[in-house]
Amino acid sequence: MPPNHQIWIYAADIANKNAAVFLANRLQLAVNKRVHLVTSDGTYPSRNDLSTIDLHPELTTPQDLVLQVQSMDDVALIWIGPTHFEHITRFTNASENLFILCNLTASDVPQKRLGLFSTHVEKILRQADFFFTKDPAAAERLAKLNIDSEKIITRGALQKAGAAPTILGDGEEFAILKGRAQWTAIEVSKTELMSVLLAHKAVLRESHRMLLLLAPADPKDEEIFKSTIDEMGFRVARRLDDEIPDNNTAIFLADGPDEFARWLSMAPVAFLGQSLLPELRGTDPMPAASLGVAVLYGPHIASYLDDYSQLAHAGAARIVRDADSLATAVLQVSNPQLAAQMGLAAWDLVSSGAEATDAVIGCIQNWIAREED
Repeated sequence: MPPNHQIWIYAADIANKNAAVFLANRLQLAVNKRVHLVTSDGTYPSRNDLSTIDLHPELTTPQDLVLQVQSMDDVALIWIGPTHFEHITRFTNASENLFILCNLTASDVPQKRLGLFSTHVEKILRQADFFFTKDPAAAERLAKLNIDSEKIITRGALQKAGAAPTILGDGEEFAILKGRAQWTAIEVSKTELMSVLLAHKAVLRESHRMLLLLAPADPKDEEIFKSTIDEMGFRVARRLDDEIPDNNTAIFLADGPDEFARWLSMAPVAFLGQSLLPELRGTDPMPAASLGVAVLYGPHIASYLDDYSQLAHAGAARIVRDADSLATAVLQVSNPQLAAQMGLAAWDLVSSGAEATDAVIGCIQNWIAREED
């Protein structure tokens, strides 16, 4: 990106910050620079992919951010929150910068009514380089402000989540298990372990060959998991010992977070731990959803409430409250037709909006190429 040039993106929609997070990660790859992300309430989703993004919880207005970074060169900025167009004059006055308004709905665009419309806001809108709208109604409002039609692009809402996580290692290492019924429980805390094991015991009464792929939230708890499983009389194979489950294995004790994607990919239904007890806060469901897995979860998911609500509303996730309801859900959702329906709903939710996000990134890449020529 050219020196002294900045990219400002208004990402809109404070209710769903995942779209802004995903856009921030895509933008970082596109411009090969650190990206600054600011929200109007100073809070951010609990997401693993935020580690390389600069967050600013102390800044809650676009004006604050502009004042903070106006002396920086070669940066990209994303603001998510209300459309305080009047606060961003400093940025829009800099002709060498790229200014994009995206994820716009009709309510984000002020109507030009006698005595109720700010000419200052109209001036700022005219200085924007591109407008990406969620729907035709927003585009129509912009057109009524005499915005150049070539600047208005309707592509729908931004994408909420990214591609499926990478599955490490040999893809055929566990091919022997492909013909066997199985379910996954990942990020399970030691306080949830007994509930999961009791649920599996109930599952085995109805489905004798069902295998549980069990992954502790904390690898340091693996010895506790192994001894508890042994005490309950389950036949167990352990990944740490390079053991491969056979037809009589009831539980495969998998290892930690680096391989969660593998265990999620191997079963049609997954229970996401850190969610059954009041002191817990939940597990990010988007990696499982992006792999097309039917999701089961407990009621204590405060860190990811919006994500689970969207998945449940889409028919991709189901809440459970204890060992009995978990066992019932596993048996029901393991039905191939239902698991496929829920998995497809999950994939549709996380991948919808790809066209809009691709269009924004493409627009930025084209601008950078022109500026560098």
